Amino acid sequence: MTFMTLGSLSGIPRFVTLLEPRETQETLRRWGLRWRVIRRELRPAENVKDYLNVQLRAVVQKVRLPERFDQEELVRRMHEYVWERLQEDEQLRELLRKLEKSKGKRDAIRALISLFELMSQWCDPQKLVEADAIAFMKSDLDLSFFVENARFYRVMKAYITTCLMIVRRKAPWLRTGRARSIFSLFRRRFEELKNELSRVIDHFEPLLFSWMALRIYLLACNASTCEDMLQPKFITLKNVERSEYQRLLSEFLLNLDSATHFVMERCRDLFTVSISFGKAVARMMRNILLAEVISP
Repeated sequence: MTFMTLGSLSGIPRFVTLLEPRETQETLRRWGLRWRVIRRELRPAENVKDYLNVQLRAVVQKVRLPERFDQEELVRRMHEYVWERLQEDEQLRELLRKLEKSKGKRDAIRALISLFELMSQWCDPQKLVEADAIAFMKSDLDLSFFVENARFYRVMKAYITTCLMIVRRKAPWLRTGRARSIFSLFRRRFEELKNELSRVIDHFEPLLFSWMALRIYLLACNASTCEDMLQPKFITLKNVERSEYQRLLSEFLLNLDSATHFVMERCRDLFTVSISFGKAVARMMRNILLAEVISP
């Protein structure tokens, strides 16, 4: 999974807070009888595809791109790429469809829990670090960059797990008989769920955006076109503007420290994700150490 797809997927919890309970009433007449049908459902303020476009635009606007790139064109290309990758997963595609067009509250709540469970499965710090190790061996990035990214993956795992725990804890209260029959009670309880999610998201979202912005900047500086950005390549700091790179890196580290502090205070046990340094990482570490030893 590319960082753009991973980043966009990690931003979906914010989309959940855009869901709104709605109640519609319709009077039906048939065979001389008349009765009222009440439908209750969750509807988003906008669809997932449009939301991801807004998210990517917000990230790209944080970056001072090289002059050869058009911001609008880059957002369009990235959005197309991310949406195609997300649509390739049949389970994710179906869950997102259910959130947008659920036939009732129960379907939406089940889809909500399944979505966070799927995100938790995909966010595997071990696999993400191993993938990074291969990429970093093809770059001249500092070892500290790799270390901080590993910490970011652990924070992200704790963040998604926390969101999943909130949804699982709140969901039964949305399914009670009273909540199903009294719409105002369901609305109030769903607002409580969204507010609790928002407090967690507010601490992680700045970190997610700054992580994506830094990655996008590194790719842009080492690419000639928007299409080239999406292809694997050697990443070198020789092509970056040092002041802009340091600005983005400092913002990322500041947000990482803040999110780490929040996770350690709220759910310290979730942060103890073990990462085993396997062959790919070991090779990278060996190359770095040898380079340090033989460098003049």
